[in-house]
Amino acid sequence: MAEETLAAFLERRERELANKIAALQGSLRAMEAELHQVRSTRAAYSDFPPQTFGVVIGDKRLEADQDVQKDALNTFSKLIGQPTVKRLIRQVLASRAPNGATAAQIGDFIRDAYGRDVQPDTLRSQLARSKAQGMIEQRDGEWYLTKAGLMFDHPTSWPD
Repeated sequence: MAEETLAAFLERRERELANKIAALQGSLRAMEAELHQVRSTRAAYSDFPPQTFGVVIGDKRLEADQDVQKDALNTFSKLIGQPTVKRLIRQVLASRAPNGATAAQIGDFIRDAYGRDVQPDTLRSQLARSKAQGMIEQRDGEWYLTKAGLMFDHPTSWPD
């Protein structure tokens, strides 16, 4: 393995730290958007009578509701526990927008900021799928987040 010069190390480390900071800022924006949704929903339901979600002995309906809630929580935990490659692509583009990024830059950012190595063919297929869904677009070899992609992850930016 070739030795790394101090200048090369500092350049690489600066890029890694900048990418991690941008990723955390993107995650923070997503959490702030979710917090806004929770608060809005909570305010909308504050006039309704309180509902219990515990199990009442002899009430099978509530037991079934609790199972549904457990399944929903498990699904939600899986979704937020490990973001998909498509979501990471959108987060990268949101934090780098409006400058765009090449596929290689997106892969490097995901590696540096999230500690995940995404194989190039996996990245290409997820870029293609995201493009087909209208979440991202490609111009002059660089990928950009579309308005639909931005609104998908940041619902507080939805037009009123």
